[in-house]
Amino acid sequence: MVMLMRYIKDLKPYNKFWGNCIVNMFLSILTKVDSSYDPLAYLNYYEYTYYPDEIFHLDYTKEYYNFFGDNIFNYETFYFKDKNNFLQEFKDILMNNLYATLNVDLYYWNSAGYYFNKIHTSHLAFVTGFDEEKDVFYAYEDDVNLSYEIREIPTSEVIQAYNSPRKRFKGDYRILSFKNDFIPPFEIDIKQFIKCTEQLIYNLDMLFDNREVVDKKLILEDSSKIYFYSNEFTKISNRLKGNKLLLCALKDKGLLDEHITDELNSAWEENCTTWKNIQGVYLKHCLRNNFAELDSIEDKIADAFMSEKEIWEEVIENLKKPD
Repeated sequence: MVMLMRYIKDLKPYNKFWGNCIVNMFLSILTKVDSSYDPLAYLNYYEYTYYPDEIFHLDYTKEYYNFFGDNIFNYETFYFKDKNNFLQEFKDILMNNLYATLNVDLYYWNSAGYYFNKIHTSHLAFVTGFDEEKDVFYAYEDDVNLSYEIREIPTSEVIQAYNSPRKRFKGDYRILSFKNDFIPPFEIDIKQFIKCTEQLIYNLDMLFDNREVVDKKLILEDSSKIYFYSNEFTKISNRLKGNKLLLCALKDKGLLDEHITDELNSAWEENCTTWKNIQGVYLKHCLRNNFAELDSIEDKIADAFMSEKEIWEEVIENLKKPD
């Protein structure tokens, strides 16, 4: 008998503006249940960080993750009883739970993805079903352009990705469920939006004080970093597109006037173009092994971050604040 689990086809693709599968999964599930959660995808719960082996990284704040964990979802981690024969156990889990994730290595997972056969990194794959006749699993994943949809993952790749020794996350799989039967409608808390935007401005202001931690020699010796940085460039330019939609949502609520919104969105468009140009120049230099030019690219990156800071300062200055 062919076991074909129902799988989710109509998840809302806000994820083109984001770059983290857990956040994408939360948002897609929520907006499918209640469209009032649409604006949650665009709020400023993100930050940039320098690490010793990375130029920079865009990530989401603890407050953002805590919102989901404190208010909406239960997210429990489990281990398979028999790791050597995990497939049937995982199929049983999928048959009995609507939302589940599998701990995999993206190097072996999702051939349409940016990291496939390029970068080893842990990933909690949002698996929505399987088909024994086709010998595939279904997962909600992105492609090289960060566009999300349901994709077929051959069982052989599932096994290889799960068994990879390069994974870092704890646990084998996680089950996601709602905390309560009723999900209350979402309303933008404008005071909280101002608070997290001011924190983002502070993050951008302090960002370059931490550049000295970067080990550039380590970066140049690891060719996978080329793909990592390129992916970060794409995440940022896509995020800026989301910022334009955020400002339009604030305008629709009467919190920004139309003229200011148009001006700020033009600035976002220009900044987005800047990041695309930086990505192109960066890849050109790396592919030609012209690493001496990376310092000048860092100066352009610094200018782009400062432009983003100035735009957010304009937003706060012109926002019609609540009493």
